[in-house]
Amino acid sequence: MKRIFISVMALALMASCAKKAVETPPADRVEIKVASQVLEIESKIPYDGQIGDGNELTARVLASTAAGNYQADKLLAGGDGTITFTDNDQTAQGFDKTPVYYPVTGSVWLAGLYPSGGVWTISPDGASATAPIDGKTDLMAAKQVETDKTDCQNGGSPETLSFKHLLTRLDIRVQAESEAARKAWGKITDIVLKVPQFSLAVDLAAGTASESTRSGSVTHCYVVADGRPGDQAFSGQAVEIPLKPAGEDIKTDAAYVLCLPIEDVTAKPAYILNVKTEKYAQGMDVEIDLQANAGQPSLSGSTAGQAFVVTLTFKATEVKAKADVTAWDYAGNASSSLQ
Repeated sequence: MKRIFISVMALALMASCAKKAVETPPADRVEIKVASQVLEIESKIPYDGQIGDGNELTARVLASTAAGNYQADKLLAGGDGTITFTDNDQTAQGFDKTPVYYPVTGSVWLAGLYPSGGVWTISPDGASATAPIDGKTDLMAAKQVETDKTDCQNGGSPETLSFKHLLTRLDIRVQAESEAARKAWGKITDIVLKVPQFSLAVDLAAGTASESTRSGSVTHCYVVADGRPGDQAFSGQAVEIPLKPAGEDIKTDAAYVLCLPIEDVTAKPAYILNVKTEKYAQGMDVEIDLQANAGQPSLSGSTAGQAFVVTLTFKATEVKAKADVTAWDYAGNASSSLQ
């Protein structure tokens, strides 16, 4: 029995762990299997690192007999399911629940979505998929690739599904310039991003994304606890503002948000945060201008797939911010002061 190995290259990933029983397909059928490697950044929270022990990737994979059409009647039997990858570009994996086999003749088109589960909705025409932007879910897509049974049997080159981050990630750090500033502001109670919530629409053939239905006026930020992004909204909190370390900015994230990219990274402001504290319950808007990290080329184009470190410095009378990028692709930074 010949096996098909389609390498899957992921520019991000999700942590999920699914085990499946080993099945032996009939000798005349070729099972679709894929391998995965991670080049950059789980399900409901952003994932960092590469696939390995305790850091699996589960993606939704669609297998269709028609290019650019992933309607139910075009899919192979079992061709809309999940595949869990357990190592980095080493072991090919089949679909988690039921093996999927190539047809005797004709091409098969494969497209990938992240995360799996019920996040994505396939359009009636099978050409696109939509998912809501909720501020914490890492959305990725891989444009379709074409393969067939004969090519693989004859030693054809493996195809690659390249998963790309579709959103922009802001890692938010907070610090107080002085003890007086800490007392003046009190604890942080809420941080939101003043970017409307949308659903994201993905062209399954091209793997490209655009904004779709608007669902809210702001995008909530989420708490980072013990250095790990979580799924608790940064609302109704009581977070101490740490003092700025001598001679440098703080290195610990307080919050994060995964949001709609902007098409022009040079726009000023690129983003606006609204920050509330115990002593400033009405909230203050903080403008964020993005800039490249020191020694790196100037930023240009869309912020999709890029991550920025945003440092908010609380002063006695105002809050100021600055930002830089880290990779996902950490592209730059921003800073702002609240005075």
